[in-house]
Amino acid sequence: MSITRVNDFTVIVGGVCRIQCLSETLARIEQARADGSFCDEPTFMVASRDFEGIAPEIEEHADAVTIKTPRYWIEIKNQAAESAEPAKPAEPSESAEFPESAELSAIIRSLIIKDPASGEPLWRAAQDWPGQFDVPSPVNPGRVWAVADAPRALPPPWGAAPGPEEELGRLPPELAAQNGWRLELGARDLIIGAG
Repeated sequence: MSITRVNDFTVIVGGVCRIQCLSETLARIEQARADGSFCDEPTFMVASRDFEGIAPEIEEHADAVTIKTPRYWIEIKNQAAESAEPAKPAEPSESAEFPESAELSAIIRSLIIKDPASGEPLWRAAQDWPGQFDVPSPVNPGRVWAVADAPRALPPPWGAAPGPEEELGRLPPELAAQNGWRLELGARDLIIGAG
């Protein structure tokens, strides 16, 4: 499994998954688009991407890679060491813009958030990956919560206000009909709170 550090707080795993340590308590896990790019634009759910991030320590072992911060560890098992445990079906399903691959499935299936003090698993993607409209419970939030930015809605420069006719006229008809909003239905994009 290849690990590439992009900047102080961003790691690309296997070329198909980006992990960002956004703060001491927030992480983002995101699938690459079919063209290999990732979403850096604001979305309906995450209006600003201005996180300074924190630099994780990365430990590579024969069976796993662990991305460590003071408040959470993100562990990804190497494909050869993965268990036979089936992954919870991720919503939404595969699309042309977000193709499924064996490598991505193995990364998602093996991803675990751990407590840095005890090393105990707190959240397992194979079991706990949220659906499109799942929201963490305020009554029993647990030590880790996860929210999917799916379907991912990318606003136009004019936001929610009606778009200028001239601008809408330059857009493809399907985007003009949505006031310039672009929907990425197959995105696996997750914000995780831990600590």
